[in-house]
Amino acid sequence: MKKILLVTLLLMFALSIADTGSVLAFPGPLALLPPPGTIQLVKNCLNKLVTSGTITQDQADKVSNYLKQNKFNPKNSDSQKMVSDLKNMGLTDKQAQATTDALCLSKSTGMSSDMEQSVENGLNKLVTSGTITQDQADKVSNYLKQNKFDPKNADSQKMVSDLKNMGLTDKQAQATTDSLCLINPQGRASDMEQPVKNSLNKLVTSGKITQDQADKVSNYLKQNKFDPKNFDPQKMVSDLKNMGITDKQAQAITDVMRPSAGVA
Repeated sequence: MKKILLVTLLLMFALSIADTGSVLAFPGPLALLPPPGTIQLVKNCLNKLVTSGTITQDQADKVSNYLKQNKFNPKNSDSQKMVSDLKNMGLTDKQAQATTDALCLSKSTGMSSDMEQSVENGLNKLVTSGTITQDQADKVSNYLKQNKFDPKNADSQKMVSDLKNMGLTDKQAQATTDSLCLINPQGRASDMEQPVKNSLNKLVTSGKITQDQADKVSNYLKQNKFDPKNFDPQKMVSDLKNMGITDKQAQAITDVMRPSAGVA
């Protein structure tokens, strides 16, 4: 009876190992594989570095081989060692640093893929419009990833300050922050953005307010997360007057922001 019990226990132990997988107990080849999606992320990062002229295609190929040989995992990579290794492969200090920064930022950023794409699209628009340069966009992108940017909980004033410290002008920092903070948590541009913009444009076209005032009102609405279905008209009128807008102008602006006026 004891022998049967012992054999049964041994069989149960063997089956438990088979079920959980030996990778958990004894790190095998699968345990050394990079996280899912890493290969594509690395490929995208290297392609961007080549396209931007930061490194050559030949250098990108060498880096790719190096990463494969070293089983690169962005979640636990040693950035200082990587910079040193890449320099030993012939990359300049600047190239090695830029490549390492790009690759190590491919680790979890706290943003969904939709959000990352929306942020990239927003920055591309700012570059295309001439508001910021590509170099500034790259710096902002890195900043957002490092700080796990979430437009829902973003501190716009801090972001403006941080971007100015990175070399952006006050106007550039404000425009960049305004653009990015209008992205909702699902990664889509806020549905509220266009109706508000249209309403303010009508007021400017009709001569009721100036473009400068419209820009100030737009920033005010963004900072206060304006919701036409749930706002205090009297408080808005008061706030707008404190911004230098006349009583008549403030009333006109508040009126067009009501749901009945089409902003909803």
